[in-house]
Order: sequence, then C-alpha cells, then structure tokens
Amino acid sequence: MIRILAFLAVVFALGLGFAWLADRPGEMIITFNGYQYQVTLMVAAVAIVAVVAAVMIVWWLIKSLWNSPYAISRYFRVRRRDRGYQALSTGMIAAGAGDGALARKKTKEAAKLISSDQEPL
Repeated sequence: MIRILAFLAVVFALGLGFAWLADRPGEMIITFNGYQYQVTLMVAAVAIVAVVAAVMIVWWLIKSLWNSPYAISRYFRVRRRDRGYQALSTGMIAAGAGDGALARKKTKEAAKLISSDQEPL
C-alpha cells in the first residue's frame, strides 16, 4: 500500500513539474562541436526523461541476462524437488492403500529426485 502511494506521489510530482515547465516559455541552447542546438525547455525535459528511462530499461535487460543462468537452474531445481514431493506423497498414499509395489516404485523415484542431504525423506 505504501509503495502504491509513493508511486502515485512520484507520478503526481512529475505531472506538476511538467505542467509548471510547460507554462514557462524558454529555450535551451547547447553548443557542441561547432553546432548549435536550440530546443524548448519542455522538449529538453522530455528528452532527459526518455534517456533516463532508456538507460533504466537497458540496465534491467543486462541484469536479467546476467542472472538468467541462476534463475533457470533455480527453476529446474524447484521443479525437480516438487516432482520428488509428488512422488513421495503418491508413494505414501499407495502404502496406505496397500499397494506395496507402487509404494516402493514411488519411494525410489522420490529418492532420486529429492536430495537426501538437503531434504531428508
């Protein structure tokens, strides 16, 4: 709830800032490498916000690519553990129902899927 209110406050402040800037006429002149660029303050502010947003998106993409091997391995590890727990519970139900063959089969399957040093059966 606090995060939503903080987000709305930031959006409101940005809106007020841009509205205030739009009401104020002015120009920005930049001289770079012998060329002179002349833009309004509103265009300059929008360009700065766009550049910041683009840098944030590129940083997020680079970070996602950097962390993807860990995320993928974690996904497969959790999936394997869940399959092991499913086999274990199926084996316990089979043992309770009196089906010894299925219970032994599922116990072996659960032992292969669940690491005994991390999760004792």
